[in-house]
Amino acid sequence: MEKENADSATTVTDFHYFIWKNNENGSASGINHNANIRLRRQDRDPQYLETGAVYVMKTQGFLKYKHRFFGKIVLSEMPQERVLEIDEPSDLIVAEVKIRELIKERNKKFLPSKIEAVVFDFDGVMTNNKVYLSETGLESVRLDRGDGMGISMLKKLDIEIAVMSTEKNPVVTARCKKLSIECFQNLGNSKFESLKKWCKEKKIHLDNVIFMGNDINDIECLKNVGCSVVPSDAYEEVKRYAKIVLNNKGGEGVVRELCDIITSKK
Repeated sequence: MEKENADSATTVTDFHYFIWKNNENGSASGINHNANIRLRRQDRDPQYLETGAVYVMKTQGFLKYKHRFFGKIVLSEMPQERVLEIDEPSDLIVAEVKIRELIKERNKKFLPSKIEAVVFDFDGVMTNNKVYLSETGLESVRLDRGDGMGISMLKKLDIEIAVMSTEKNPVVTARCKKLSIECFQNLGNSKFESLKKWCKEKKIHLDNVIFMGNDINDIECLKNVGCSVVPSDAYEEVKRYAKIVLNNKGGEGVVRELCDIITSKK
């Protein structure tokens, strides 16, 4: 508005639909077009849809005219994917799809330009952070089969993959063996030191590493890698250190979600 020395402005988006109305005689006629001459979209004069996102006006003019549009009016264009009108229940579904795609595209930008390795915590990432304990003391966990497919997709991209877990549990060993990925357990508070040592042995730069964790013992790793990722149900304190907070929860396809983002970028 200042650039054009205008009095009021609003946000709009490109509009190319044909609008009709019913007349009193029962016949319909075009509002923004001549029904007898149907020009191609690119041959029509530009039209714009008011988005309702932003209105700007000079105070004196607003007090004088008692409405938002007066004097010289200018338009500020917004991309269509950011226009989310919520008037009907079905609009919520459309908005959700748009937002999900926008977040997915945004998350791709946080990934390292060169991805050499992806490292996962186990509990709360590959599992839902719950444990089943039998009367004999046998522990078991619930996993998501889709995560295994995602990891197999990463392998085809020649990306190093590892699991680093604070605790020692044969379940972790069994899962990593089945997925044919490296496994480090019983790390205690030395998870980041183990990550650095592993990267040094593999000649991998930390800036080219993606790490996914969910708890406070993952913070040092999250702070020092190229891209830090957490599930949606990670502890709030941990989310502060994440560049990407995924939609899925731990053990419910969050590993596959990250793998899909990586493969779609690659």
